[in-house]
Amino acid sequence: MIDLKFDGSLARIAPMEPVDICILFSNLIDNAMEELAKIQGNRYFYVSVTESPNMTMIILKNNMSGELVLEGNSIKTSKEDALNHGIGLQNVKEIVSKYNGEYTIETKNREFVIKVILPM
Repeated sequence: MIDLKFDGSLARIAPMEPVDICILFSNLIDNAMEELAKIQGNRYFYVSVTESPNMTMIILKNNMSGELVLEGNSIKTSKEDALNHGIGLQNVKEIVSKYNGEYTIETKNREFVIKVILPM
């Protein structure tokens, strides 16, 4: 079982193209679910969306099975076929850049956190 929590509203990102919203969230959710499938016991996935007059901040958190290797603001894939993996985060990067946003990735204490900031 996965403890899933969603807090906030996506109403402010409605001006984004629907396909971009789909690419952004499907890649982030897919990455989290792939990692959670490796974990036995307690698993969680939290999404928080906060809005201010000038921006929307999306924070996604999930626990991890081990440590990730970060190269800048990207994750080095642990899969053998590295050429055909790691595409999801690149898609996220392109969508965030398209809307003049930014994102950060943090990992500590077996927790993965990605923060996406989109100006509105």
